[in-house]
Formats: sequence, C-alpha cells, structure tokens
Amino acid sequence: MFSLPQPQDRLDGTSDATAIRLSDTADQFRDLLWALYSPPSRLCLYNRFNQGELSLERLLNIAEISIKYCITSYEDWAMERLYQLAQEPTSFLRSAPATKCARVLNVAVLSDHKKLQKVVEKSLISRILWSNMDSVAPILEVAEHHDLRRLKGAAYYRELIALDGVRSSEDPRQTPPDCPRNYPIFSSISNPAQRKAMCGAHLALSTVCQDLPRNIPKFDARLCPLHDQCLEEWSKAWTDAALEVEEEYRGSTADVLGRLRATMVLLRKSLPELNGMSVSCTLAALEAIDAMRDGMVDELADYFRVD
Repeated sequence: MFSLPQPQDRLDGTSDATAIRLSDTADQFRDLLWALYSPPSRLCLYNRFNQGELSLERLLNIAEISIKYCITSYEDWAMERLYQLAQEPTSFLRSAPATKCARVLNVAVLSDHKKLQKVVEKSLISRILWSNMDSVAPILEVAEHHDLRRLKGAAYYRELIALDGVRSSEDPRQTPPDCPRNYPIFSSISNPAQRKAMCGAHLALSTVCQDLPRNIPKFDARLCPLHDQCLEEWSKAWTDAALEVEEEYRGSTADVLGRLRATMVLLRKSLPELNGMSVSCTLAALEAIDAMRDGMVDELADYFRVD
C-alpha cells in the first residue's frame, strides 16, 4: 500500500549479511516459543501444585524476553508463576544462587510487580545478613540500578563486615585521608569515594556498637501495674547483656547487627527468670529489640552515603 524511504547507509536487517544481532540467547527464544505454542489450558495447569517442566530458568527466560519485547499477556503469566514459586515454604529464594535471585528481583522491578518485589527483597535481605550467601555482587548491581535503598544497605553492610580485615596502620600509604589509624582500609575497593564511604560507615557503626549498652530499647506497656519497676529491671538487664556481648564478641567492631543478635539471645534466656518483670513487659521488651534491629536495617544505607 505504501513504503517509507530508507536511508542508503542504513542496511541493518535488510539481508542475512547485515543481520541485526540480538543479545537474547537461543534458550530464551526457545522458552518463549514453548509458551507461545502451549495451549492456554496447558498453561493454566501450571500452578504451585503442578510445575511439571516449568523450571525457574524457563520462567525467568519467558519473563525477561516478554518484558523486553512488550508481550504483556505472557509477561503477566510468568510474573504470577514466579510469585507463586517465591511464596512456597521451600521457595527458591532460600537457596538459589545470587545470580538467579538477582534476575528474579530485576524482572519484578521492571514488571512493577510490587508483591513479588517485596517478597524477594525481604528474603534476600535476610539471606544477606544472616546466612552465608555465595555472593552479593549480582544482587547489589540490581539494587543500585533500581535504587532499592534497604537492599543496598544490607549488601553494603555485608561487604563492610566481610572486608573488615587489613588495618590502616599496616599500610598508611593506602589509607584515605579521613580514615584514622587502626581502621580498615578496604584496599580491595579501587574507587576512592567508595573506599571513603566504607571507612566512614565503619567509624559510624563502630560508634553505634559502643553506645549499645546505653541505647536501651524503649517499649510501652502501661497496662502493667508494675511498669516503672519493670522498666528499671529492663534497663539493668539490657545494659548487663550488652556489656557482656561487647566483652566477648569476636566479630567486626562495626558489626552492630551481630551484637544485637547476641544480646537478644542472652536476654531471651535471662528475662523469663527475672522476678521483677511482668510477662507483658517481658514480651514487649523482646519485641522492642526486634524493632530496634529492623530500624537499624532500614537505616543501613544512610551510613554508606558518599557526600
């Protein structure tokens, strides 16, 4: 019916000799074709109880290529299946490699699937902070690209604790100007600004650790008739536990979450044995420690800001 003018110097895609090369893999297209040629009734059968041949890799391939080429119906289908898998008791988020988890997080953000993104972020933060995850680099790359603040903070913190080794006094030539003696120099970080941010975070978090015995978690249990007495007992119990942890802890001097966790373990054992605290105040005090920990996780990213 009509034709558009083509510039003479633009030959891309006009023949096999000038083919447009795609970055997508053959496996991605195979998995997309599998979805395109599957009867709708067959796709509906794949749910959390009957995955069949529907592997995580296949779902990711379908999701990634559907998002890239705006195939909305298959994008929605793949994202819902990923969401179902992520919610299972034995979810892949508990043990899958960091690279695969990062891909799931990326498609969740690109597809604007808030529920999946929330589940993935929560699980990854827990794995990053409390387990020996193989590597946080792929996850940190996605978190930085999409500015996922809470996840970035957890990843930076994990790197900080892992790199807390070589001290500035051992090699003063590599020490950033604002980094005092006997603090980590993070020589494996080539970017001076990032190295300075790590040093600043270490200083700030070390100060938080030193202040833990005096930073008593607050709680409200006004219905308790002995609330004032409970608060007095709680203050003493917290201070004693935090000081004991500080004296015996062998981890990084900036590992505030590790110290909080150790303090909580001590208090879970000792608080029920205190005669001076009611049951309601004891439970409220333990919840206050959880709230303090969660608040610290929320604020981790602020410690690594580069001004």
